[in-house]
Amino acid sequence: MITDIFYSFIIITFMVFGFSRPYVALAAVLWIDTVKPQNTSFSFLSGKPLSLILTAFFLLTLLVNTKKLRKVNNGAFYILFFGFMLWITLSHLNAEFPLYSAIKYDTAIKTLFILFFIPFTISTKKDFDFVLSILYAASSLFITIGGIKSAMGGGGYGISLIGLQGSGFMYSEGSMLATLAVCLIPLSLYLAHYSFLSNKKIFRYYCYLVVFCALTTQIGTAARTGLVVLAVYVLLHLYYTKKKLKGVAFLMVLAVIGSQFITDNWLKRMESIDQGTTTEKSAVGRIVVWRWALDYVADRPILGGGFYAYLANAGKLDQYGQEGEVVISQGGAKAYHNIYIEVLAETGYGGLLIFLGIIVHTLLLNSKKPNPNDPWSTESSKAIKTFTLLYCAGGMFINVAFYPWIYILYTLSVAKNSISSKQVNEEKESRY
Repeated sequence: MITDIFYSFIIITFMVFGFSRPYVALAAVLWIDTVKPQNTSFSFLSGKPLSLILTAFFLLTLLVNTKKLRKVNNGAFYILFFGFMLWITLSHLNAEFPLYSAIKYDTAIKTLFILFFIPFTISTKKDFDFVLSILYAASSLFITIGGIKSAMGGGGYGISLIGLQGSGFMYSEGSMLATLAVCLIPLSLYLAHYSFLSNKKIFRYYCYLVVFCALTTQIGTAARTGLVVLAVYVLLHLYYTKKKLKGVAFLMVLAVIGSQFITDNWLKRMESIDQGTTTEKSAVGRIVVWRWALDYVADRPILGGGFYAYLANAGKLDQYGQEGEVVISQGGAKAYHNIYIEVLAETGYGGLLIFLGIIVHTLLLNSKKPNPNDPWSTESSKAIKTFTLLYCAGGMFINVAFYPWIYILYTLSVAKNSISSKQVNEEKESRY
C-alpha cells in the first residue's frame, strides 16, 4: 500500500511537470515501462494500464506543446528509424507464426514509435541529462537490488536476483541483468561527474553504489555473459582513458572490491567457459541454434521468418551438431541467444542491415570531434559509445535486439548531436 502511494506520487509529479514539458512526459513513459509498478503491486495499482495512460499523456503533451518541439535535421536518422519500423512490419506480415509474431511485434512497434520522438523533445543539455537520469534511476533499481542481495550471499546461476520472474521484467534473467549491470558502469561515472545532478553528493554516492552493485551482481548471477562484458569494459576503459595509470588504478580498485565477494560456485561456473564450445550444453545449444538460423534464413533471405521464428527449430537441433560436441536433442524450440542472429532470422538480411546501420550510426554520432570548450559533449559521447559497445558484446549471447536500450541510445545520440551542433554554431556566431 505504501509503495503504491509512493509510485502514485511519482506518476502525478511527472504529469504535473510534464504537461508543459514533453521531455518530462517522455521520461515518465520510459520510467513506467522499466519499473512496471503495475506488475508488482498488490494494492490499487495492480493490473492498471499505467503504460497506456502515460503514453497517451505524452502524446497529448506533444499536441499541446507543438511549438516547443525542435527540428531534427538528420536524414540518416529518418531513413534508418522509419526503415526499420517498415521492415519489421513487413516481416511480421510475412511471419511463419503470425499469432506469436503479433505479440512481439505489438511491443516492438510501439516502443520504436515512442522512442522516435526523443530527439524532438530534447532541446538542451539539461533536458538530455534529465531523461537519461530518469532512465538510469529506473534501470539501476534492479542492479542495486541484485547487487545488495549478492553482497549478502544471495543469488546463484538460474536464480532471479530481483525476484520478479514471470512479471514481464526484461532483466529477471541472469545474463540480461549481468549485461545491464556492466553497461551502467560508464553511465554511472558520467552522471556522477558531468550531469546537472553531479553537484548533489547523495546522487554521486548513489552512482558509486551502482558501480559497486554492478560488480556484485556479476557474482550473484554467475552468468558467463557478465564476465565477457566486464572484460570488454576493461579494454574500453583503458582505451578511452587519457591518464592510463589512473585508469589502471581504477580498474584495480574494482578488481579488489569484486574479489571480496567471489564464491567457489562462481569460479566453477566461469571455469566452464573453456569447455563451453564442445561439452557444455548451454553454450553448445547456442551455437547449434545459430547454425540452424543461418540455414533457416537461407530460404527467407529478405524478410526472414517474422517474430518468434525460432519456434520452427523444435525437434531439429540434433541435425546441426558436429563431431566432438555434446548432442543437443530436445522436442521444444530454443531461442537464438544472439541479437544479430535474432534480427537475421526474424527480419532477414534486409532487417539485419538496417539494425547494424542503427548501431554504426550511433557510434559515428558519438565519434565526432568533441567541443574542447564543453566536457559534457565529450564525456556523454564516451558514455553512450561505451554503453553501446558493451550492450552489443553482451548481445552476442542473449536475446535483447528488440529491447529498448539500443534505440534509446540511438535517439539520445541524435538529440545530443543536435544540441552540440547548435552550441558550436552559436559559439561561431558570437565571434563575429
